Amino acid sequence: MRLILALLVALAALPALAAERPVAGLMWNRSGLPATLPLQLHSEAGLDHVVMLTPPGGDAPVLAAYIRGGAFFRVLVPPGDWQIAIASGAEWQGGEALFGAATQWTSLPEPLHFGVADGSRREGHMLWLGQEGDQVAITETAPQTICELAGLSSQTRDLRDDSAPDWTRDLTEERPAVRKPPSEPRVSTQALSFDRLPAPQAQRPPLNYQSRELRLRRVFCD
Repeated sequence: MRLILALLVALAALPALAAERPVAGLMWNRSGLPATLPLQLHSEAGLDHVVMLTPPGGDAPVLAAYIRGGAFFRVLVPPGDWQIAIASGAEWQGGEALFGAATQWTSLPEPLHFGVADGSRREGHMLWLGQEGDQVAITETAPQTICELAGLSSQTRDLRDDSAPDWTRDLTEERPAVRKPPSEPRVSTQALSFDRLPAPQAQRPPLNYQSRELRLRRVFCD
């Protein structure tokens, strides 16, 4: 009995097994709002991170995204004012434990605003993660604005109809005669002269049509 208890105590003291890391990007969005505004983070290799957005004064995050350290990362977030908190660690242990007992936390003292200005400017933010001593910290922030610019795109299409007349057809080819009733005999007053037939027309080039569509381009404007 004592041996079993000793084994249980020893197993409880072992660290939790690492789980497979999530795919980088959005983990979940429980805000009920569409995610349309940019949040970009720069980090160093070595540790992974989970960024969480919480309403000011709230105690439950409404959005979480996974970041693999050192890799480019940008995620779209909902409009509003959000408190930013970031959990960091080396061994992922699941959505509840995050990085286990070794999880490090850093956050911004004030919420960040994400919104749309002038109807076409999507205003978000960039964050830089670094080390301050042995702790991960948000070392720098900057606005990031994406502008939507309208423009026309054109595309040439060949509108030649395969069922259209063949303009190179020889007009002197034989055609079946049209029979008329016997009561109306055909009387020819002059011989048919092929010299009076119009010359065959040259092949016409395909008809081109410029289709122009209104498209939106998203560019960094700040």
